Amino acid sequence: MQEIKVLVQTGGYDKAIEYMDNTHFHRQEGAEQLHGQHVTAHILRAKRSLSDGAHDRAVEDMLMADTYPENHMVGRDTAYGRNPQIYYYTGLAYELAGDKKLAKEYLNMTVNATSRDPESQYYKAMAYQKLKKNKAAEPLLDELIRLGEERLESSAEVDFFAKFGNEQTDDQRKANAYYLMGLGYMGKAETALAKEYFEKSASLDVSQLWARIYLEELTTGH
Repeated sequence: MQEIKVLVQTGGYDKAIEYMDNTHFHRQEGAEQLHGQHVTAHILRAKRSLSDGAHDRAVEDMLMADTYPENHMVGRDTAYGRNPQIYYYTGLAYELAGDKKLAKEYLNMTVNATSRDPESQYYKAMAYQKLKKNKAAEPLLDELIRLGEERLESSAEVDFFAKFGNEQTDDQRKANAYYLMGLGYMGKAETALAKEYFEKSASLDVSQLWARIYLEELTTGH
C-alpha cells in the first residue's frame, strides 16, 4: 500500500495500477485508502491521456475509476464522496471523445450525486457550468471559499491528539483549507488567487496531490 501511494503521488500510475490489478488485498482497516488510490490513479492517468489527445483511452480509465475490483475486497458505496469527481471527468472524457449524449448524462450524474466531501462541490459547479447553469454553480464555489476561510481560522486551535492515529496536524488542516479556497477561486476563473492558495496548500503538506496537480495545470495551461 505504501509503495502504491508513493507511485500515485509521483506519477507512476501504470505501475500503481499494475500492483492494484494483480494483488489480492485482504479486507482490513484502511481499505478505503486502497480504493482512493485506485480512483486517483485511474483519474490521473485519464487526465494524462486527455492531454495527449487519447480520448478513448481516457474514457476507459474513467470507467475503471468507478469500479470496485473484487481483489480489493471493498464493496460499492453509492454515496462515495468522490463520485462527483469521477462522474465529472468521465463526462469530460466523453465530451472530448465526441459523445455528447453520454457526456451530458455524466454531467447530470455529477450534479445529482450524493457526497459528504466538501471538494465535491467544485466538480458539481464545473458540471453546472458545462450544462450552462452558471447561476447554480456560483453558490457552490462561494461556499467552498467560505468553508476554507472558516477552517483556516479554526486550524489554530491546539489539538493535543493530533500526533496520534489519523488526526491531522495544524499544517495539514491549513493545507486542506487553502486547497478548498483554491478550488473555489479556480472555479470562478480567478487564476492568480487559485494558484496562490494551491501553492500554500502544497507547501504545507506534500501529500496534497490535487493541489499540486491543479497548480501545475494553471501554471502550464494543461
